[in-house]
This record gives sequence, C-alpha cells and structure tokens, in this order.
Amino acid sequence: MNTKERIKEAVSSSNTAHILCNKLLAMSDTTNDQCIAKNLLLNIRHYTLTYKENVDKIHIFHNKSGDTKVINPELKQSLTNEGYNIITLPLF
Repeated sequence: MNTKERIKEAVSSSNTAHILCNKLLAMSDTTNDQCIAKNLLLNIRHYTLTYKENVDKIHIFHNKSGDTKVINPELKQSLTNEGYNIITLPLF
C-alpha cells in the first residue's frame, strides 16, 4: 500500500481529527519535507490555527489523483454538488 492509500485509509477509519492526526504522525517522515502525511498534518494544524472562525471540525477532500486535502467550509457544498465525497471530522 502506498502513502496516498495509507492516508486515505487513515482518514476513512478515523472518527475525529485528533485520531487522524495521531495516525498521520505515526506514518510521517519528520526529516522529509516532501512527506505527504507530514504535509497533511501541517495543513490541518495551519487550518485550525489560522481560520477566521472557531474550528470545531475539519473537511477532508480526496481528489481524482489520490491526493488528500483540507478544505474550508465554503468549498464543501460546491465540491459535494460536483459529486466529490467530502469527509467531515470533528476535532475531538
């Protein structure tokens, strides 16, 4: 199983963002700035710290190439309307 598949499995099997972050941390290579799991973990951290409103959940999007991204709530509805599956996880 490659890293993108492992991340997708971690997202699918997590019921909170806290659990997801623990799984991402376990699969991250902290010495590699190109590590996909590490970058997603940093994106979640950045989003929760800088979003203009209180964050009580995160929205995860898988694109067609298998990449996993954190999206803001404004994009969730439009991506759902386009047929994409958006996973929403509470922080805790």
